Amino acid sequence: MRKFDSHSGGHYPSKEEKTSKDLESVREKQARIAELDDSADKLDNFTWKLFDAWENISSGSRSKLTRLESMVKRSSAMKEEALELRFSLLTEEEREGMQKAVIDKKREWLELLQGPDYEDMTQRRVIDNELSDLLRNIPKNLHKELEPPPEKHDGKEYAEFLERFEETAHEAITHGISRIADSLSEIQEETGMLPEKILFADTSSRPLRYAVKPLLDKVYKQAGQDMPGEYFVKTNSKLTSDYDHRFVVGKLNLQIKRLSLRRGETSKKRNDALRELKRGGSLVDKDQVSISAQEFLNEINVLEGEISGLQDRVRSLNSYEYTDVFKERLDEIILDSSGPVFVIDDLVGTGRTIGVLDKAFSEMGVKDRVNYFAFIANIDDLVDHLPQIDPNKLSFGVGVSYNDEAEEKYGGRCGFIPERTGDDFSVHEEMDWSELQFQGFPFRSDKEAVTGVVKDQASVGKYVERSPERDFKKMDEERRKYKAWGMEAVASLGE
Repeated sequence: MRKFDSHSGGHYPSKEEKTSKDLESVREKQARIAELDDSADKLDNFTWKLFDAWENISSGSRSKLTRLESMVKRSSAMKEEALELRFSLLTEEEREGMQKAVIDKKREWLELLQGPDYEDMTQRRVIDNELSDLLRNIPKNLHKELEPPPEKHDGKEYAEFLERFEETAHEAITHGISRIADSLSEIQEETGMLPEKILFADTSSRPLRYAVKPLLDKVYKQAGQDMPGEYFVKTNSKLTSDYDHRFVVGKLNLQIKRLSLRRGETSKKRNDALRELKRGGSLVDKDQVSISAQEFLNEINVLEGEISGLQDRVRSLNSYEYTDVFKERLDEIILDSSGPVFVIDDLVGTGRTIGVLDKAFSEMGVKDRVNYFAFIANIDDLVDHLPQIDPNKLSFGVGVSYNDEAEEKYGGRCGFIPERTGDDFSVHEEMDWSELQFQGFPFRSDKEAVTGVVKDQASVGKYVERSPERDFKKMDEERRKYKAWGMEAVASLGE
């Protein structure tokens, strides 16, 4: 006989009713998630087409920019609602585990910055990418709770640093444009023509295309040559060597193992609940145990879906030749011509991106046609990391160095090398150049918003993906700023 619930004016719901209601709620959330995902994708595609059509939105009506911003906000709101619903379907243990993983990763980041390996750019980027991946699965309204205590800055001193950092970036553009002009002249003298194809490497070089454009307009017009084809290239460096391929597959297999362990633990909890239900007894809340068993089953189904998805990715990774995917993209760009190719990057740390490109170009048999440029580079590391590339094929706007051997080998290929004053970074100018080389141009601090794209290192595709963080206003402002810097640099070159 059912007990009467005086608060609800009726009986207590049976275990069947509770389970049914719980499943109905899950189904409603899943349907809403699918609806939001579909609507956001359609809106994104339409927004991006509009932005492509309005190439220079700053020259038109402000209503265009307002319309784009409005659509992006609507899309972001839909994606955030879908994420919140997905998060709510997880168990409390899963949610806490994800948040703890973020805190642990941020602690790892801080320990790296404060430790002896703080200059290890590769490791910093690995941690940064892993942290971004973790945060992407947690609703933004919870991010603030996961932030470490803010670093204390002297307000005036920090503001002065930010201002100097921007000025240093401006100066790097000036040196870079001058060095690019020299490189183009060298290529023209050697081959009888300017480059037919210009490649901008990876996502972080995209805003710099607008700094380079004024120089290209001038130089190609003077030479009477058609403007070059300009392309953005996703190097996907983690997937272009056997070692890196094993690294990515190993990482995915580790995720599968963790999920499988959690699935096993959840199965055990469900079996325990079912045994308790079967055993019965007056002290057992059968309704609650039944609901718990159903919740465990729902969790198992979700985990099995995630495991299956990861296993599909591993199978795809193991059956696909990623170097060929990368070369296929390069084929699309350069094999319809026989002229020189010029690759532009924002910065070179260990030389990894250039190394990946050089490997692909070598296998394609076009290595001799390619020259490389970076606005700023740690030329010390290039001695060991890029020994296979002719120094005359490399050039840099600014070369940061503390090594006489590096300066002897690459000094003539740099537009500017900051004067060395010691290893204590006591001089602002020296410190700022090192910081720019270490962190990259200022827009990197908000790179996805400014470039509008995100690169998934484990993606099999040839192209980057649109970022949900993109901000069309910031994109437009950054493009106009770098274009203005480029025009100033070209004007300073004279005729």
